[in-house]
Amino acid sequence: MDQRQNVLKLLSEIKVSLDTNNREEAYSSTSNVQSIFERFYSKDSQYIKDFGYIRQSLGYMVNAKSAKTVYGKDLSEIKDIYRRLLDSLIKEIEILGIPSNNDIKIDKSVKVNVNQQQIQEQSQILQLSLFLEFIKDDITGKQYKDLIEIAKSEPSPEKAKPKIIEKLKSFGENVCSNIIANILTNPSIWNSMIG
Repeated sequence: MDQRQNVLKLLSEIKVSLDTNNREEAYSSTSNVQSIFERFYSKDSQYIKDFGYIRQSLGYMVNAKSAKTVYGKDLSEIKDIYRRLLDSLIKEIEILGIPSNNDIKIDKSVKVNVNQQQIQEQSQILQLSLFLEFIKDDITGKQYKDLIEIAKSEPSPEKAKPKIIEKLKSFGENVCSNIIANILTNPSIWNSMIG
C-alpha cells in the first residue's frame, strides 16, 4: 500500500471510530491527525487552523473532565465538526493527493510578484472541484449533467443564473437544502461561521 492509501486508511479509521469514542479516545485520535498535518501540510493551512479548534476543545473537555467545551458545545457537536473536517481532508487527498515538498510554498521573507489572476483562477478551480464533489452526493448524474450543460451553453454567469435557479428548483426543495447544508457544514466554512 502506498503512503497516500495508508494516510486515507488511517483517516477513515479515525472517522469511523469517532462514533464510539469517548472524549479521551477522541482526543487521543487527534495525535495521529496532528502528525499527518505536521508531515504534509503548511503551518498556514486552513485545515490546521480548523483542527486546532477541535483539538483544543477536546483537550479542554478531557483536562476539565467536562461534558462541554468552553464554547458550550458537547462531545457530539465536536465529533461532528471533527468528522466533517476528516471528510473534507479525505476528499481532498483522494482528488489531489497528499501535499508534497514539490507543492508551491512561498517563503514570506521573500517578496514574489505573482499574477494575481492566475492564483485566483487556481483557487476557484479547486473550490469548484470541491463544490462539485459535494453536490454530486445530492443529485443524480442526469441532474449534474443538466447543470454542466447550462454552464457550457451560457458563458455569462449573469445570464445563466436564472436558468440554474430554475433547474435547481426543478430538482426539488430537499436537493437544494442538502446542497446548501453540505456547503455550510464544510469544516472551513462552518468554523468561520462559529468564530
